[in-house]
Amino acid sequence: MKLRTTSSKLRLPYVSEGRGWPLALGIVLTQGGCGPTDDADETGSATQGVHGHEVADPGAGAMAQSYTSFEADPVRPVAVLDKSGFIAVANTPDDYLELFEPTRRGVRACGAVKVGLRPVAVAVVKESRAHAELWVVNHLSDSVSIVEVDLDRCRGEVTRTIQVGDEPRDIVVANTAGGALRVFLTTAHRGQHHPVSTARLATDLVTAPAEKSQRGLADVLVFDPAAPEAPLAVVNLFSDTPRALAVGDGVVYAASFKSGNRTTAIAAEATQGSREHKVPSTMRTAPAAASAT
Repeated sequence: MKLRTTSSKLRLPYVSEGRGWPLALGIVLTQGGCGPTDDADETGSATQGVHGHEVADPGAGAMAQSYTSFEADPVRPVAVLDKSGFIAVANTPDDYLELFEPTRRGVRACGAVKVGLRPVAVAVVKESRAHAELWVVNHLSDSVSIVEVDLDRCRGEVTRTIQVGDEPRDIVVANTAGGALRVFLTTAHRGQHHPVSTARLATDLVTAPAEKSQRGLADVLVFDPAAPEAPLAVVNLFSDTPRALAVGDGVVYAASFKSGNRTTAIAAEATQGSREHKVPSTMRTAPAAASAT
């Protein structure tokens, strides 16, 4: 199986959406700013939190203890279950998946599931009348928690944890031509549990791009939720710090921070109403071809 790309899009010929469109991986590689990620230190004793676990109390005086907050930016923290109307929210600093059920006046908090450290994204993979399967991306744990939810009781539990690459961020779900589900996950091209050995051993971090088969430092992992033990494919992106994913017209788009292709983000208004706008030479990228088996 071959994956072929141009300067803007990487095609996955073996996957398509339910309407028969070819499902492709389009790479949107832009530079931009990032949210605050500096570690913050607080001191205090442990008190009981809203979910029954301990949190820091800064005013405890002599009983103070050190607490380090590893801040992570929420990427896709809210998922709506279409059939039931339930809402699942990733509580990033508290490391919980919060569950809300619909009421006549809105929604009501009805349950919470402890997941990995710093959950930043959640996706609905399966849903029936009384059951749902949610995948939660844990940014600090470098993992994905598969949560089975009993919608009648508004209770859930983590049934499987998938170890992935370093600092996973976003997740989307799409269908094959035959209706099978595929889950797409962004992760860095490194980490002790990365499925690619050269990324796992960190040799790709010190090897020149021209001397290695996977030149980029970002990946999109493609999973079959029926057999999530290992990804079906690893799509390498020539960029660093992969961020958000989006699905549209049979294409999965991946946005990367620090792409290295000399592009930038501009306001849409700057490109409308005139044909005289020209792309600066520093923003042009030559077409490139890449293939993977």
